[in-house]
Amino acid sequence: MTIKLLINETRMLDGQKCQKNKKMLADFTLVILPISMDLSTILVVDDELDILSQLKYFLTDSGYNVITASDGMEGLKMFKQYEPAICLLDYKMPKMNGLDLLVNIKNHKPDTEVLLVSGNADMRVAVTAIKEHAFDFLPKPIDLRELSSKIEEAIANIETKKKLKMSMKRISLSLSFELLGDDKSITLVKANMDLDETGVKLMTEEFDRLFFENLITKKIVFMLSNVQRINNLGLNFLVDLNEKMNETGKKLILTKLRPEVSSYLNVLGYSTYFEIITDLSEIDDSFS
Repeated sequence: MTIKLLINETRMLDGQKCQKNKKMLADFTLVILPISMDLSTILVVDDELDILSQLKYFLTDSGYNVITASDGMEGLKMFKQYEPAICLLDYKMPKMNGLDLLVNIKNHKPDTEVLLVSGNADMRVAVTAIKEHAFDFLPKPIDLRELSSKIEEAIANIETKKKLKMSMKRISLSLSFELLGDDKSITLVKANMDLDETGVKLMTEEFDRLFFENLITKKIVFMLSNVQRINNLGLNFLVDLNEKMNETGKKLILTKLRPEVSSYLNVLGYSTYFEIITDLSEIDDSFS
């Protein structure tokens, strides 16, 4: 939609206006186009040409830009050239199979989502594909409705990861984040400021935004090793965060408390209210 709008506006401008607006349109296009193209382009790799043709027709008709290749080596070449956000790969192919192509794609661009397809209902292939960070595994013959659904899920996952990365960059002053666990369902949050008036204000704003954008994972481990001071505002912040996590079916755990913070919670009777672990090695046991 953006591309068509820019082309139409350019055609409507006369020569003089085109010269004046040339740089403005070029700059605007450079900012917008990569986002649009990334999420609408799909690479399909399959050595069965009839299936390749059918998939291209179906996905094109669904509104995607489709790039095709008939073997793994050609698929890798096309991927490096176009860098699509979504790849649909057959498992059994000449020159390079789908699993090897998956590994190469992930090494080149880890955020790419890959769907692996196989005519053999071999669970070992499926398990290996997931271990190599494939988004999902689809058996042949391909259910086109399921394929559409999986592609939409993959695109949504890419958008969520982009939002989370942007959030992580913006909150480096008060908080830093790291995703843990094979399913990335644990967020390790490290407080970089004291839990006082200044720190609580910044942290509250960031957590409210993360909840609003639905970027809070199932479990948050809040590391307080850099927190030297906590007052009643900081305590209320932790209590409110804990209650909000519980209300949404999520879990908050505190760790690495400094002696002064631990003593403060203990004196006020909150050392048993919060779930507290002393070391990150206890995370798995705590969530089992």
